[in-house]
Amino acid sequence: NQRGRFRSFLVNKLNFTLQNNTDDPIKIDWNLVAFVESWGTSQGVIHKGVKLIDKEAAKPPSLIPPKAKIEGVIIPVDRIEMIESNWLTHPLLLEGPASLKAVGGEFSIFMPLQIGAATKNYTFAFKVIGVE
Repeated sequence: NQRGRFRSFLVNKLNFTLQNNTDDPIKIDWNLVAFVESWGTSQGVIHKGVKLIDKEAAKPPSLIPPKAKIEGVIIPVDRIEMIESNWLTHPLLLEGPASLKAVGGEFSIFMPLQIGAATKNYTFAFKVIGVE
């Protein structure tokens, strides 16, 4: 498990950098990556380069060569909605006074990574320590 710590968090996506420090390529099967709510419900994600309208479509994998990195974005599919002919993304946490309920809770990203011939399951957990 990896842990992330933020002073405040009211965004509609997660920006990330994934560095491959191994001598093998790393493959990310985006169809297996999940955003896990604090209460345990999981949902798929889209990533950089995927159109919001394609949130339910199969996603091609990403390959990170040895010693290289990728920079990307993750958006949970349940936070994507069409409103008045426009595709919008909603914040990861509730807004306004309701956001206080999130303090002390956690959410995570489950990301299986194929490293060489083996697959390792990674969970990146984020604890909400406060809201502004």
